[in-house]
Amino acid sequence: MDCSSAVVQVREIYLEEGSREAVPEFSLHSLWTQIAPLFQPPLLWRTLLLYYLTFVIYIANNSFAIILPTILNVFFTSYASSSAGAGFCDLFRMAGDDNTTVLAGHDRITIAKEGSKCSGSIEDNTIWAGCAHGLSFFLLNALISQCAGRRKVLSISILLVAAAAAFVIDNTGEAISGLIFFYIFLTTAMVFGVVSSYFVDLYPTSYRGMVACLGMMVARLSAFAGTNLISSNMTEHCSVAIYSIAGLVISGAVAAALLPVGAL
Repeated sequence: MDCSSAVVQVREIYLEEGSREAVPEFSLHSLWTQIAPLFQPPLLWRTLLLYYLTFVIYIANNSFAIILPTILNVFFTSYASSSAGAGFCDLFRMAGDDNTTVLAGHDRITIAKEGSKCSGSIEDNTIWAGCAHGLSFFLLNALISQCAGRRKVLSISILLVAAAAAFVIDNTGEAISGLIFFYIFLTTAMVFGVVSSYFVDLYPTSYRGMVACLGMMVARLSAFAGTNLISSNMTEHCSVAIYSIAGLVISGAVAAALLPVGAL
């Protein structure tokens, strides 16, 4: 018998990738069967670890990135009239002394005091700084992608450098250098893609879609909460806000260090 010409009929295929219960149509029960295993052993620890890391990097980065145009505009508006020894956060306190400023989303809402003039203009330097931010992060992301094989080390390094930069932002005694360290702090955005890749590598195929979907929900809720907290405290409590976020980023570096060794 010529085996090369033999025809084998396949009747059934069994996917042996866990014990998921098959549900024919969408229901709350089907949703539960997809979510529950993520929060049960052996996936529970890695789920909590990755979601905490997601929470940290999104609340640390997006909280400032969303109001970045406002932060830059306040910075450049106040810098021209600042004293020689004014630090990064001093500029926001100066803005608060001149006007009642509310950082909300994309706009700087200025409630003028009696006898003062309302102004909603955007500094040219704000536009250029935003362009420089986008271009530099594009190049940095392209560079980091070349080190994809060392994701764990890369994540820890980025988070530690960002935390160190955050602690230095308001201690340089000079506003421009503080702005540079603020840019370095925003490099926490480079960890977004790294964490997303772990959702693929650390979970069975049947759970990857759901764990990534829930991860994005955690990310958006973190960014929403962080933006409201940071925007309402940048003027009066700038230093406290930055130091608090820096401490949170350090805890994120610790969480990254606990990622499975096999995921390097």
